[in-house]
Formats: sequence, structure tokens, C-alpha cells
Amino acid sequence: MLEKAQVKRASAIVACTADDLTNLAVALEAREFNPDMKVVLRMFDADLAARVQNGVQIHAAFSTTALAAPSFAAAATRAPIDQPFYWS
Repeated sequence: MLEKAQVKRASAIVACTADDLTNLAVALEAREFNPDMKVVLRMFDADLAARVQNGVQIHAAFSTTALAAPSFAAAATRAPIDQPFYWS
């Protein structure tokens, strides 16, 4: 599938399925085809996201839980949502 998507010529890839391990597998395989491309992952587990980003040379690994938490907290407290996402 990655060959059909011409990942060898891509400047970046975003792996954002609902499965963390699938996203990691896609990222690692894409990196084999094109070591210089930017890789961004969607991960549910915040700890795994941090470890992957630091340990596997992934440019960004975002935990959907961590990204959504500020919005849920703001909604629960009726606070205005000026910045719904946190950036680490």
C-alpha cells in the first residue's frame, strides 16, 4: 500500500488509524522507504506517544486523549474555549 501511495517521493506521512500499533507499523515501514520524510502519528496512549516520539525518531506523536482533555475540561467548567489543543 505504501508503494502505491508513492511514499518514496512523499515529504511527509500521517498515520491516523484507530489502532496505535497499526499507526506505528505504518510509520516504521514508511521510514524504511523514505528515511528523510516527516512522520506524524495519532496515538491513543499518551505515554506510548511520548516514548515513540523520543525513541524512534518520529517527528510528532499526538495522543488523542491528551489533545482532547483541555476541551473537555473547558466544556465541563463552562470556560471559554480559546485554545482547545495543547502542544507539547
